[in-house]
Amino acid sequence: MVRRNSTVQHGQKESAIGWLVGVLLLGAVAAGCSDESTQAEPAAKESPTQSPQPPSAPKGSAGSQSSPEAVVRNWTTALVTNQLKQACMSMAVAPDKHSAPNPATSEACGSGGRAANMLRRLQPSFTPANLGTSPQVKVADVKSSGGTVTVSGDQITVDGQTLTAIVLSNSTGLKKDDIQLGVNAGNISGKWYVTDIALSIH
Repeated sequence: MVRRNSTVQHGQKESAIGWLVGVLLLGAVAAGCSDESTQAEPAAKESPTQSPQPPSAPKGSAGSQSSPEAVVRNWTTALVTNQLKQACMSMAVAPDKHSAPNPATSEACGSGGRAANMLRRLQPSFTPANLGTSPQVKVADVKSSGGTVTVSGDQITVDGQTLTAIVLSNSTGLKKDDIQLGVNAGNISGKWYVTDIALSIH
């Protein structure tokens, strides 16, 4: 179970680690939590009254994918407002570390789907404690290389707080210098997708 203020153990270092490991490190790598199952759990029911729907796209759609900044902004907005299917549909996930990412399917993003389950577990770590009713997510301009780019956690802000600062505030045992966080994006057939989490914990 993902918990706010989870303790992230030191001495672990990962880079472009993949969704599941990133979820576990950010939200649940703590004493007594190391035996968490990687199987999908029942997805929490989304509540529009508690988490306002972002105006950028209809529920369940991917939103703008015209640039890495746009897709990361829309993905982050959907994630922190608990619009998990919308966030999921803007992702492309590799089935394994030797394969190229493929755009997420409706099945994977549906209730109980593997991708939706990973996002549900990731969401508390990326959400600020005092989220506004209409959160403002901003992403700095980035330069892609070869159709891929990593947007650092310091280049993404939610209501004025960097994503790195938000993750730190939702964890214990970590300092600013202990973590490097980013969101990877890639261009697939002319559309940009969020493809992975780039994370290093020292």
